[in-house]
Amino acid sequence: MKKMILILLVCIVMVAFWFYTPKKINRTINGLAYQLGNEEKIERVEIIITGEQRYTLTGKRRFFGTLDIKGEEIPVPQNEREITLNFELGNYSPIYYFYSTRVNGDYTPQIHNYGTIYTNKDLSQLTIMKLKHEGDNGWWNGSEGLMVTAPAQTRKEAMELSDKLIKRYQLREGEFRYIPES
Repeated sequence: MKKMILILLVCIVMVAFWFYTPKKINRTINGLAYQLGNEEKIERVEIIITGEQRYTLTGKRRFFGTLDIKGEEIPVPQNEREITLNFELGNYSPIYYFYSTRVNGDYTPQIHNYGTIYTNKDLSQLTIMKLKHEGDNGWWNGSEGLMVTAPAQTRKEAMELSDKLIKRYQLREGEFRYIPES
């Protein structure tokens, strides 16, 4: 009996150790950037994810590293593009870049909100609701919002993957509609 309890305890410790050990992620995924409501606005993208993912003691998932979309212009210096994705509420997290600019010899902290990422557990599938920035405001809507989805070869594949990953919106007649939580 004592031997069985010891074996069970060792198994539990091994599983806990495996679960809470940070997992290195270094992958390149090919996908599409497209605009909802505009069938012609579509382009191929290459997404490079480098960093590590870990779980907190409460089982929440976190990713620390970089998410680089080749050819994407964002107003963040290249050397300050590390992000932290906190998947506190499920499979999604806002993408915030924290960086600083130098004005008149002083450094000023800045925040750039890129959008919201939805992923599977190992970040091998993702879709991003990319904010459209006009002045200081960023916005997104389900009928003409900007999306980045991978892996996907066609617009149809990209929209189906987005529909699968985004639980708070459902794809209806070519647009994503918000579904309130009940």
